[in-house]
Amino acid sequence: MDESYCPFVELYRGSGKPVINEDFADAWWQWKLLDFEQKRMRIDRLKSNLDNQLYSDPTYIPMPRKFIEREWKRELRPQPKARTVEHEPELVNIDPAEAARRSVIEYQQFIRDRDRDRKQQAAS
Repeated sequence: MDESYCPFVELYRGSGKPVINEDFADAWWQWKLLDFEQKRMRIDRLKSNLDNQLYSDPTYIPMPRKFIEREWKRELRPQPKARTVEHEPELVNIDPAEAARRSVIEYQQFIRDRDRDRKQQAAS
């Protein structure tokens, strides 16, 4: 087996992704078609994605073969921070009906602003 495949396998094994040996055997056929630089690029991208926690859950990590074939090219962005009670104390004990009402009001305001902007652009 190609020694460069071992770091790739180790990254997957440490990621929490539920993979089995057959997943790596399947990916091996794609791996052996790559040159040294292509292998390095895939290892670097996987390591970067895992180090920066760009997968919110290990189940979202692509399978090894799919990652080798095309997913390594995908630019991932960090997940937006969730709204928490620490950041927005008014979210504590909010009534679900009140939350729905606020959402509708915010959406209506968005539509009004959008329509106003479109009218201003048409008038220009």
